[in-house]
Parts: sequence; structure tokens; C-alpha cells
Amino acid sequence: MRRLLIIDDEPIIADGLFSHVQEQSLADLEVYRAYSASQALSLLRMWRMDVVISDIQMPGMNGLELAEYILRAWPRCQIIFLTGYDNFDYLYRAQKLGTIQYLLKNEGYPVIMSALHKALSQLSQQERNQQLIARAQQQEQMLLPLLRRELLLDLLRGETPSSIQQRLESLSIPMQTDAPVLLLTAVICSSERTHNL
Repeated sequence: MRRLLIIDDEPIIADGLFSHVQEQSLADLEVYRAYSASQALSLLRMWRMDVVISDIQMPGMNGLELAEYILRAWPRCQIIFLTGYDNFDYLYRAQKLGTIQYLLKNEGYPVIMSALHKALSQLSQQERNQQLIARAQQQEQMLLPLLRRELLLDLLRGETPSSIQQRLESLSIPMQTDAPVLLLTAVICSSERTHNL
């Protein structure tokens, strides 16, 4: 379940957008609204939000300051700024924060909904990427003993030091191939005779 928070100090904007998003019946999307940054902070202390649609110019804490707070807590949160001002300074500061879209309020619901769908798609893509990375790391951990065994056999066969050094580094084995190495092998076996000693 994803969460969307709509923040605007103009109730007509916040309520209108809230109603419009709910009418769209987006599956798995809980929608919240706040009429100030302080109300938004109260909600943000209770729940993690996946997407925030916020006015930039609000009394007290502005949308940019609120976005900094949100991104410190949840770096993956997608933020969409709505503003009545075509202000380059706001746009520049918003872009510096990253994961942010900047829209004019008069662009209408279709543009806002398109930005919301884009934000939700980006979140899904990020999750898929994280799952792929986690799966690759898990597979690498499972293969590590086999790769180390193969490396040891190649060392015993006298492989060239340059290829061995790269493999040592990739397996996080701290060893320099240009320094002499003493290799000891031992066989440990368990028998009744050794237990009785």
C-alpha cells in the first residue's frame, strides 16, 4: 500500500486535489491531506509517505524546507511541487533536492495526475532495482566458497599473477601476488584413535 500526502494552505486546492485523486480509484493508494507544513509534519511523524504533492509557498515552513525534512527521513519519497508562481529560484532550489517534479497549479488535474503516475512508476522501478541488487548479492554470497576454491586451485596450478590479483581483490582476499607466499595444507580427520589421545 502506497501513501500520498497532499499539502496546500489553500483548502480549495488541497480538498479539490484530494477528491480528484480519490475519484480516480488508484489501487493501493491511501490519500492524506494537510493544510499547512505543521499538519503535514504531524502526519509524517505517524506514517512514511511515498509521494508528496506540496505547495511551495506556505506560511511558517515552506515546501522546500518541508521537502528537505522528508528526504532526510525517506530519501526515496517522490515529491511534486505545485505553485502558483513561475519562479526560477524555486525551480532551481527544487531541482537541487532531486526526486522532485515542479508544476504550476494552473496546469490542471491531467498534468498533476500524470506526474503522480510517473512518481508511482519511479517508486516501483526503484523497488524492482533494489530486489535485483539484493538477489545478485545473495547469489554472489552463495557462490563465494566455490569461487575461493577455484582461486586456490588456480594458485596451485601456477596461474599468471595479474589475473590472480584481480580475482583476489574481487573476492576481498588481502594478498599481494608480487610477494612470496607460504602455502600450508593440512588434512584433518576424525577417528576414534585421535579422540582417545
